[in-house]
Amino acid sequence: MHVRPSPAQAPLLRVLLRHEVDQRLKDDDDYDFEQLYWCALLLSAFGFVEDSLRIWRAKRTNFDTGVGLDVQFVVGAGARETLAHLDSLDDPEAARAARYLRDCEAAGDFADLERWRALRCAYFAPAAARGRAP
Repeated sequence: MHVRPSPAQAPLLRVLLRHEVDQRLKDDDDYDFEQLYWCALLLSAFGFVEDSLRIWRAKRTNFDTGVGLDVQFVVGAGARETLAHLDSLDDPEAARAARYLRDCEAAGDFADLERWRALRCAYFAPAAARGRAP
């Protein structure tokens, strides 16, 4: 895995994330959600605020993605930036996401996003996280 992909790959990752969400909706008994996790990790790493609601919706797909997809993925652009973006949208789901993210922020879930990101990358691509190609 390349833990620092090119932002030019974001459109492809968005399509893949949508596909993975659709698969989860069709087959809720399939516990293989790593592809969805990968898409969220990589999109989050780009830090595009417009992906925050997309990742939030992926997280809310079902129970497994809700607990398995870390909330930190949603704030790849930064907590403040993400909240400002969600607040600017006329979308009930964005409002729900913003309320949830504010609770998470108050709980300290976003205190060290760089450390969290490094831990996620180390988990999924240990060789790449150490600076070697996987």
